[in-house]
Amino acid sequence: MITIVDERLPDPRNFPPLPDLVLDNVKQIPWAFSVTEKIIVIEMATLISIIILHRHKLIILRRLFAIAAALYFLRSLTLVFTSLPVATEITDCRPERFSSFGARLKKANLIFLGQGMSSFGVKTCGDYLYSGHTCTLILATHFINEYSPRSYHLLHFLSWIMALTGMFFILAGHQHYSIDILVAWVLSSRLFIYYHTLANNRTYFQRDKNRMRIWFPFFSYFEENVKQALPNEYCLPDFINESRTTLKSWFDKVRYPTD
Repeated sequence: MITIVDERLPDPRNFPPLPDLVLDNVKQIPWAFSVTEKIIVIEMATLISIIILHRHKLIILRRLFAIAAALYFLRSLTLVFTSLPVATEITDCRPERFSSFGARLKKANLIFLGQGMSSFGVKTCGDYLYSGHTCTLILATHFINEYSPRSYHLLHFLSWIMALTGMFFILAGHQHYSIDILVAWVLSSRLFIYYHTLANNRTYFQRDKNRMRIWFPFFSYFEENVKQALPNEYCLPDFINESRTTLKSWFDKVRYPTD
């Protein structure tokens, strides 16, 4: 979809940035967006660590992918439906014409492998409404808060501070309009909350199972066998336990050789 957006980008030479309350009053900081991407890497590394150590990691991954897929599917539609002008006057963005389907596919693969991050060599123009970076920040923060120990208040606080800081630096870098950030925040947080509210309350399933399957088919399928709110229990991954057992057995053989 982003390759289509690149082709439909309004030419910055003819279409100046739209009026924006925040961008009009915040001077562009060239390095700001790279800070946001570093924050995303830190938040995602933290979330991955929590998932690896969580006893119910597969259920968490399932929920994460389901919510992210819904958000980015909707984003792909909004990007195609409405093409906004580039948000900054300091840009080298131009409408990009692809000569063949192969060229379009190559660009799509580059974006996918780089996860849409400029730090990984990805350059996109015109993918504004709404912000994918904000979706990632908000989702990661919600999942960190939900599935880390409740007593880790400092971690929860820092994750929100980092998310808000990342969102500010997106605006400071003039990489998105304010409405992109607001819509991404609202959709990401609401979808996370609604999904987990349904998942943690089995009453919704019991009242009308058929209606739930019609309106929320993927949710009903993924959560059918989850009977209660997930307890936050942690354990080392199986491969670590197996490695420890193997090493212990090897050391025992070295220390106590048998004839």
